Amino acid sequence: MHFVGRELKSYGEFVKAADLVVGQVYFRVSFVDDDTVVPELVPLVFVGRNLDAEDAGLYFQDIDSFLAGDRYDAAEWRSSESDATATPPPLARECRFDVAPEREYSSVFEYEKALDQLLACSLRRKVWDGRLRPLKVPPGE
Repeated sequence: MHFVGRELKSYGEFVKAADLVVGQVYFRVSFVDDDTVVPELVPLVFVGRNLDAEDAGLYFQDIDSFLAGDRYDAAEWRSSESDATATPPPLARECRFDVAPEREYSSVFEYEKALDQLLACSLRRKVWDGRLRPLKVPPGE
């Protein structure tokens, strides 16, 4: 098996928010360490924009619940405003919806661009000393 080489950019190429397609799978790539050598790759399905008036933005659903057939319904996932003590009906499985602010670029990658991030990580790992350094979080965050 042979993988054709490619030139990697020094930055991530996120999908433009205007180009997101409902029902498409995208990928969030993040790193758990300061040296960016321990990646997390999370598949997410884009399910729409501004699905809840109280929480505007780009809506992404976890892949497991999406493949199981669960879909977003604001009334089902939140208590009603008229009865703050109302409890939403129990779900057969846990669903997770990430809402990102709508800006020019989303916070997700198409598969090939996510792969570029992992390939760049692989190159960094070749010179990595093997010590884990947790992410430095600025005070107040």
